[in-house]
This record gives sequence, structure tokens and C-alpha cells, in this order.
Amino acid sequence: MNAQTDDMAANNRQERRGQNLPRKPLSLHILHRLDPERAHRLAIQGLKLRRIRPAPPPDPQLSFSLLDRVFPNPIGLAAGFDKNAEVPDALLSLGFGFVEV
Repeated sequence: MNAQTDDMAANNRQERRGQNLPRKPLSLHILHRLDPERAHRLAIQGLKLRRIRPAPPPDPQLSFSLLDRVFPNPIGLAAGFDKNAEVPDALLSLGFGFVEV
């Protein structure tokens, strides 16, 4: 074996151990440890504090109509996230095509 082959073998061993794999940011580790209901409440509170900006301009290629309604895009947020309709405008400003409340 030559030095180059040895280096490649060492790199492969490190990758298998996860040493060269991308690491999660600390914020994701904390977020994944939160109780789901607490994470939900924090998300709603964060959206309440967010200054509502106009939704991004719609892409005409993504718009569609259904039952005589025109939607800017097919990506929507299903019922359940904003159970009490506290932040529907904030959610729409994130770019969702529709938000069920």
C-alpha cells in the first residue's frame, strides 16, 4: 500500500464513524428534544411576533383553480396547525398557497 491508499482508507474509516458527515446545528438538537405541544406553542408565538409581510409574488406556472377558486400555488397548510386561527395571515405571508383553519 502506498501513502495515497492509506489516506483514502483512513478517510473511509472516518466517514463510516460519522466524523466527516455534516453535523446538525445546535438549534436542531434543542428543537428535536422539545415536547411536540411545546414546539407547537413556540411556533405559534413566534408567528405572532413576526411582522407580517406581503406574500411572495405568485409564480404563474404554479397557480391553479379548483371549484372556481384560484390558488397561487399547490402547497398549502392543512387544518390542525393553527387550530384557533391565531396566525393565518402570518402563515399565508410565508408563501403557502392556502391555509386551512
